Amino acid sequence: MRLRNHDRPVKVEVHDGIKWENSSGLACQYTGIASRTQLLSIPEFIREACRRGVDCSALEECHELKSYSVEELITMPPAEFLLYPILKPGTYNLIYGASGVAKTWFALHLALSLSLGRSPFPGWDFRGVAQNVLYCAGEMSEGDYGERIAALLAGQKQNGNFHLVRENLDIAAEESQKSILKTIAAEGDRIVFFDNLVTLSENGHTEGQFDKIRKFFEQLKKAGISVFLVHHENREGGYKGTAKIEQVADQSIHLLQAGDGNKIGLLVKPEKIRNTARSEQPSFRTEFDPKLPVDPWPVYKPTKEELRRLDEDDPLDEIGRNAGKRRNNHQLAWFYMSEDDKAIAIIDDMLSGCTDDVIAANLVVKERVLSAFKGDHGICEDILRKHMPEATKKAKKECAKASPAELAKFLWELVRKQVAK
Repeated sequence: MRLRNHDRPVKVEVHDGIKWENSSGLACQYTGIASRTQLLSIPEFIREACRRGVDCSALEECHELKSYSVEELITMPPAEFLLYPILKPGTYNLIYGASGVAKTWFALHLALSLSLGRSPFPGWDFRGVAQNVLYCAGEMSEGDYGERIAALLAGQKQNGNFHLVRENLDIAAEESQKSILKTIAAEGDRIVFFDNLVTLSENGHTEGQFDKIRKFFEQLKKAGISVFLVHHENREGGYKGTAKIEQVADQSIHLLQAGDGNKIGLLVKPEKIRNTARSEQPSFRTEFDPKLPVDPWPVYKPTKEELRRLDEDDPLDEIGRNAGKRRNNHQLAWFYMSEDDKAIAIIDDMLSGCTDDVIAANLVVKERVLSAFKGDHGICEDILRKHMPEATKKAKKECAKASPAELAKFLWELVRKQVAK
């Protein structure tokens, strides 16, 4: 296809028998497989192209910007909620929590509810019609997902709106992004879940890699497709990695474990809120018993102890960092860590490929302070690489299967000895 806009020709890729033809003026014609012809404005054309996996980055760079007057903006109706007060179409939403907290159970329940057109929790009201939902899975096998879905549906019939892909995807890579776009176009999906950032990307929590993912999410949002990203906590109890993961989100939801372990128990805390007042999204406790499923999951008001865990017991301490106060995963921030704990945590993150900005965010410290600490204690990639063989050998000798944190501990012992000399 060639489109002229201000005398600048643009070439757009063609996919799967979909033909994009030139039209007069600032509009384009779309000829579908079923010989339908529709006249679209350039922004509409870009949205339709994105939905069908067509790369429109060149078009987006050169098309004329649409400006709105005050009158137009005032009279323009806001987007309707699909799931009040949490979800509007074309938004990016973050769900995060510690390992083993039941993030996948929560995300699957939410995805299935949206595909069935029902409310997942009392107070979260579904509006509109059931949505086609794509669940990109990277956490477990297909059979394990199937077992959980069967428990969540509790014998109810699925209407075919939900489907799951379990592939070796890297959502920061262009090839995987194109495959996902093709699947979305084929199934007509309007909501996509990515479970989770660690398993569906290589170092996707770092700023450089997440920028690639963010651009992909923007492409989906422009097509009116909502995105849910499932992610892990860091040591401080926040999300792991670059601040952009939450900064560009429309909504973030923090999950904390609750209950005695006989049921799936969760504290659900809406954190970043863009579309409503905070009073409309209170934190709550919910639970689910796979052997005795309840639909929707019941909602309870948090106890005083649970409010303390949610950092909602002290209005003067909005981010929950009172002196000596432990975070929800029982880890301390930089200020309260010992020298050894700091060094081991830094080395552990370095072994995971984290850059200094990400490590600083994980440990809640300024990057310049982190850099000074690394310099004073001789922690750098060359030194770690030098001691890696000896540390690995020692780890294998003392541990049947050493974790990265244990390997980091052995590396720190060797680095500390060298610095002492």
